[in-house]
Amino acid sequence: MTGADYWGAIGNTVTYPGTSQILGTVRDDVAVWFRTQLLAPDVVERAVLVVSELSSNAVQAAPGHPFEVTLGRIDVDTVAIGVSNATSGDTPPPQDWGVPLEPLALRGRGLAIVAALSVGVDVDRSRPGRVTVVARMSG
Repeated sequence: MTGADYWGAIGNTVTYPGTSQILGTVRDDVAVWFRTQLLAPDVVERAVLVVSELSSNAVQAAPGHPFEVTLGRIDVDTVAIGVSNATSGDTPPPQDWGVPLEPLALRGRGLAIVAALSVGVDVDRSRPGRVTVVARMSG
């Protein structure tokens, strides 16, 4: 699937500066948008965790470069969160996110957390110079 397959009539994309100082604002914005969609509180909480992980990854992958957060409603029960950032060809690892490569590593658990909180995660590399990770959530 590409990012375009996820976003229905209800969707929202915001571009944020690629700094760690913006992450609190991103979490707040996502919480507000998901609450306006009348989603259950547990879905909103999971969405905030997911966007926090994906946005942190975007800032770490391309510091100083803006990243985009797209929120959308796929259907009555399913929503999607996409985070897109610049890449120089270094993209997320293959979809083996259950266990970090180094169990005691300080990093490497973000996509495993996202996968555990979501009903599906896809990596879209179809835009040149960009990578988008899309997490789908139900509730």
